[in-house]
Amino acid sequence: MNNDTITMPNASETRQDAFARVQAEFAAAEGGPVKRHRSLPLLEIRTEPAVFQHREDDSETRYALEFHIRELVAAIKREPENRLDAVTVWRCGKRWIVLDGHYRLEAYQLFADEVDANLRTFKVPVRVFEGTPIEAWDFSALANKKAAAPLTPTERSNAMWCRVCMSWQDGTWASTQAELAALGLTSKRSIIRMRQALRELVEVEGVPLGEAMGMTWAEVMRREKETGEIPDMDADEEKRRLTEKEWADRLRRQFGVIPIKAPLMFLAALEVYSPKMVEDITDYLAGTDEDEDEMVDF
Repeated sequence: MNNDTITMPNASETRQDAFARVQAEFAAAEGGPVKRHRSLPLLEIRTEPAVFQHREDDSETRYALEFHIRELVAAIKREPENRLDAVTVWRCGKRWIVLDGHYRLEAYQLFADEVDANLRTFKVPVRVFEGTPIEAWDFSALANKKAAAPLTPTERSNAMWCRVCMSWQDGTWASTQAELAALGLTSKRSIIRMRQALRELVEVEGVPLGEAMGMTWAEVMRREKETGEIPDMDADEEKRRLTEKEWADRLRRQFGVIPIKAPLMFLAALEVYSPKMVEDITDYLAGTDEDEDEMVDF
């Protein structure tokens, strides 16, 4: 059994703290061209699962993942050079971090243990990605979405929720809806809802951004249903249709044809009543534009 091990990040670190640490490490690095290696020693490749691993890893999924990793080990043994397809790595400061190929790395580690290989000299094929931390995150999400075992709907939703949280900086959005939608993880409507939910959590409920980022999307939805802040968009379609009709009837009884004859005045009155509501409605309408390039970000 070899004594070399691949150092793992602090498991208790939050996603926000992990990403902030990676950003700081990247910013502190000296500039200059990145050497485009075609292989690297296994010991030099690091992982940042809180940042770049988007798959669920719990008791329900771990068995399937372990089976998949054992299959990868068997595939390594079948290959004449005992190597699989290249993993994608990214240079962050003095470290090489894997963006795509986490389970191949685990398989290489198991294989190296079996044959008592020296991890300092046991090299694996790599493909080098160059970009900022945000670009590296986006690449890792896209790579997992297109993988042979693509992300599940739950994993895609959780990844997008994390990305939405990452784009919230000092009360403004650092990434537009179009940029988020281009990742192809969730629908534009889901992105709009996530942005609304995040603003509600952070600005109204006072939830720290790091805590929000550590939630799953299912946890956020359950919380919003309990507080009643966001309607259940996943409820039965007929029930929602009846609710919409009831609200429309109440508006008609209260205002008659005024909103139709004076829509701008009615909109101005709504803005006096709730500027945030008008902003959310505008945000939603902008997000439903068929042409993503023309989507307006508020």
